[in-house]
Amino acid sequence: MLKLLFGTNEESVATSRQVLNVFVKMLELLKSSFGQRARSSSTTSRLRDSFDNAAQAGLSMVQGYVKSVLTNDPQCVQRNICEGAKNAAGESRELGGLIAQLGGYATSYLLENQRHVDFSKSFEAARIGRSGAKCHEIYRCNEP
Repeated sequence: MLKLLFGTNEESVATSRQVLNVFVKMLELLKSSFGQRARSSSTTSRLRDSFDNAAQAGLSMVQGYVKSVLTNDPQCVQRNICEGAKNAAGESRELGGLIAQLGGYATSYLLENQRHVDFSKSFEAARIGRSGAKCHEIYRCNEP
């Protein structure tokens, strides 16, 4: 954290990327935790199941956004948004599509203002992901 606050610009960038990568891993753990809780409890109310699914969908969109921030390749940005929306839409029958649509709009807006990424291309990537397309085939990039 000291490098992030007091280091050179290169050190700060590298450290912030490491922090964001840790954040992505935490989102994955949190997402799997919600999924396990929803699957393990047979007496859970429908409302709680919907909340867990909505939380997983929201985390998928946040994860797609964070991964997009970490890359410089426009194809990878779009692939990450597409995959986040696809995962979000698949998490919940009731709310997943809505969360993917709203999250796609918010992600596109944030990326346009923070990284000067074309809003329409990002929003289109989210739409493609919501439709269930194979994002990795449509948006080819060299990053994992």
